[in-house]
Amino acid sequence: MNRKEMKDALQNQICVVEFVKVNGDSRTMVCTLKESLLPENVSIVVPPKQENEAVLATWDVQAEGWRSFRIDSVKSFRNLQEVV
Repeated sequence: MNRKEMKDALQNQICVVEFVKVNGDSRTMVCTLKESLLPENVSIVVPPKQENEAVLATWDVQAEGWRSFRIDSVKSFRNLQEVV
């Protein structure tokens, strides 16, 4: 999947992303960008600075906070319902 496909999927559902962190550790994150699942005080409007195309910021459902991952570090990207 490319960045646009991942972002589109995250805007419509909860996904499970497995990736390698910068320090080399593996991480599995349950995340989304679906507006109805974000806290009320959180906005997904991109600030005026240029977006880094190599990184995708997303809402970590379990940690309840913003996290990001490098697109080129993704090992697996699935819809949460496919995992369950």
